[in-house]
Amino acid sequence: MGSLRPPRFLFVLLLLPFTLFWGRAASASPPQQAGVPVATFHANSRLVQVDVVVLDAAGHPVLGLKPSDFHVLEDGKPQQIAAFDAHLQKPAIDPPHPFHLPPNQYTNVPEEDSSAPLAVVLFDTLNTAAGDQVYARQQMLEFLKSLPAGERIALFALGTRLRMIQTFTGKSDVLIAASTRLLASPSAFVRTEAEQQRQEDDLIYRERMVAPTTGGVLSGGVQLPNATSIAPLAVATQKLRDALTEQQQAAISERVGTTLEALAELSVMMRGFQGRKNLLWLSGGFPFGFGPNPFERSDLRNTGHFDAPVRQTEALLAAAQVAVYPIDVGGVHTQGTDLSSTGEGTSGVDAQTGISRLNTAFARQLQQETDAHATMDDIADQTGGKAFYGSNDVRDALQRGLVQGSSYYSLSYIPENTAWNGKFRRIQVKLLRGGYRLQYRRGYYAIPETERTAQDSNVKLVAALRPDMPDSTSLFIKALILPPDAGHKSLRVTYLIDPQQVTFSDMPNGRKHALVDLLAIVWDKNGKDVGHAADTIDATLDQAAYQNVLHSGLQASQEIAVQPGAYRVRIGAVDRASQQVGTIDAVLAQ
Repeated sequence: MGSLRPPRFLFVLLLLPFTLFWGRAASASPPQQAGVPVATFHANSRLVQVDVVVLDAAGHPVLGLKPSDFHVLEDGKPQQIAAFDAHLQKPAIDPPHPFHLPPNQYTNVPEEDSSAPLAVVLFDTLNTAAGDQVYARQQMLEFLKSLPAGERIALFALGTRLRMIQTFTGKSDVLIAASTRLLASPSAFVRTEAEQQRQEDDLIYRERMVAPTTGGVLSGGVQLPNATSIAPLAVATQKLRDALTEQQQAAISERVGTTLEALAELSVMMRGFQGRKNLLWLSGGFPFGFGPNPFERSDLRNTGHFDAPVRQTEALLAAAQVAVYPIDVGGVHTQGTDLSSTGEGTSGVDAQTGISRLNTAFARQLQQETDAHATMDDIADQTGGKAFYGSNDVRDALQRGLVQGSSYYSLSYIPENTAWNGKFRRIQVKLLRGGYRLQYRRGYYAIPETERTAQDSNVKLVAALRPDMPDSTSLFIKALILPPDAGHKSLRVTYLIDPQQVTFSDMPNGRKHALVDLLAIVWDKNGKDVGHAADTIDATLDQAAYQNVLHSGLQASQEIAVQPGAYRVRIGAVDRASQQVGTIDAVLAQ
């Protein structure tokens, strides 16, 4: 898309009436109460936010708690709660009536209550065998059919890359229609239990062919090769075993890398929405955990080079307030052997070795299941979600995951430990009242916070403005987008950005400073990029100008030279300090 150009403007005040910015949406869900000052950034302060779900013995949310009911500890040391907010599920209301803006005006301010919980269903075909995908899809469809109106859910699929199937919608029929496009597709990186057993059978058979025996004949009438051919066959068999092991490790590494990229991409996308989000992850396998030991399992021993990406992904999930609910679509696991491994002959299983082979298979399967469940628990614990396994009722797991995150408490504190050394810090939240179950992220990596650059914002905006990404709403924008006409050869964009969501840093003499990066991309009807513009609002304001911005909004303009015609325009803004993003998708008719 090209790099950001040097700023060519600061801002233009009072170009658009600020009251038009919110329109009808303002009365439904204002971004800030009147009289509350805009958030100000202090360089030496760093908040850690923890969303806490409190459930009673029946699994129902506990309401009415106050800050004094909570105690927060970091690495065992008490922390002072600096901010507290209760997000409690509201009774269902009638869907809002759409509001209409004047011609050529667009906004990303939600029509519905923007504080309503969001959920993403991630249908994972990369880490799931094709047979399990069929059952998971059926259960997911039943879950979607039972949704009440107004539940804001998006549907994504993970294969060789992340794909958005349906953006956030409160209409279950739209989600159901989108889900019918999800078809089972075999994963090139997942081996089924039967495939694993057959491969092991073949290797053992080859090894038994070169093992010494007293009679020279194996069970089943198979004649041993002569001594001159034993050594080369043994070497070839060992090379084959090594090659298969390397292939399996390469497949695991591919799954880890692709899954981390998908979770990071989802985090960036979901940070564009306010409040907590539940990620309902439907999968047959979870190739890593979070926390201090993400690759503890023996089958992940060669994936330690992903440690840094895991820490970064966990930090992204935390920043986006994403709680992960891993759901094992394999259901109740039973131990046993594949039917093709029960006979004699080429399978290598006979009366002499069958029992030991069976015991070995049972032990391996039990260990794999134990490791998988521990990984799921780790993912849930470190993000504030809950793992669901050991049941065939995937629909119930989806429903419970959706409900559990609907009411929660947000606690923020400034850590007393100011050494941002990248180490893992453990969080503990306690309630003065007993008998409740708490779900919250159990720690974080103290990754040093680097100063954000224009390039960082550019990368984030390019990702947010992809055609298959929903509009981001963590930075509210209203825009006037005028197509080229007889008097103007350029497409003109005027931004009006909510100042309550912009980070203003303190400067000498009471001045305020803000950096907001902008990007606009124009596509023609064939999906070709026919023009784009990137700019920066670099505003240093005295108190009078700052107060004007608070009342009138932060405004700027861009021009993009294009020919007259029908276009799709995507524009976006990112607050560089907080990396909060707002985007708008507009279709201009010819």
